[in-house]
Amino acid sequence: MAGTSETVVPGHGPITDKNAVRALKDYFVTLTAEARRRFDAGLSVEEAGRDILGHPFTDWIDDERIFINVNALYREVSRRRGQPGPDRRRGNEDLGHDGPLSQRAKGSRRPRPRALTITRR
Repeated sequence: MAGTSETVVPGHGPITDKNAVRALKDYFVTLTAEARRRFDAGLSVEEAGRDILGHPFTDWIDDERIFINVNALYREVSRRRGQPGPDRRRGNEDLGHDGPLSQRAKGSRRPRPRALTITRR
């Protein structure tokens, strides 16, 4: 990353530093490789997501987003290869409101950070 400042102000999300940006990049590089391996092995998005949940990045908040990201990666790989998208592959019929993402979110036990409210006086 260019520049000498260690502070990063993203387009959305909290103000952070270069280490957090590097960690996010590592997450996407690792997730892409792990999802592609599972895609090539014929796993559904749900199977891949559940398998990847055991990865070191799962201590992050909102780890259920792995399903969303795996689904997006599966769609990209399918499109590039001219294959049916993930919704047409075996085991992906339930990615809607009652699918693995919503079930994972409902079953999450990790406390979520409280929203910061700023009021003027």
